[in-house]
Amino acid sequence: MKKCNLISKDICMIHVPLCRQGTAYTCGVAAVQSVLGYYCIDYRQDILEENLKSNPQRGTKVEEIIKFAESINATGELLLNLKIDCIKEYLSLNLPVILMIQAWGEKESYEQTWEDGHYVVACGYDKYNIICMDPSILGNYTYISNEKLLSCWHDQSDGIKYEKAGIIIVPTDFSCLYNPNELKTLN
Repeated sequence: MKKCNLISKDICMIHVPLCRQGTAYTCGVAAVQSVLGYYCIDYRQDILEENLKSNPQRGTKVEEIIKFAESINATGELLLNLKIDCIKEYLSLNLPVILMIQAWGEKESYEQTWEDGHYVVACGYDKYNIICMDPSILGNYTYISNEKLLSCWHDQSDGIKYEKAGIIIVPTDFSCLYNPNELKTLN
């Protein structure tokens, strides 16, 4: 299996497709679309939104992501109480990690906040930061410092609190990986 790409001697990154969430509540949909696209599995966001049962009141529940992954013959696993080094280990194995964080609210600090849940896809790292595909950002990868990630890396769903959670999706057929430099023909 190919390891993550060394962009420089200090940065390791796997390229997942950049996907933009279509609505304020579909960051989970776009995160799943990006991870599936990384494995060359193509789903439109409207189809994913329906299958993941996403809605404006509750967004996308982690349980629905796991259930959907299993329905398409992939493993979906929720990991709790991860450490940053665990994210780096998964990325070093070429496995993107969907993170459940607090973001984009009007807060200066997210340590005590639980109502600004957001999904991002961890896809790289350096010594001080985790590089992400953030579905609320158009056209660029983003990064979050390790320190800031630790303060906002929590979320809740239906009263269940998730601390330092990550979701790993791995299809049973791992033979195709996204290549942003590959040209495709129009059909």
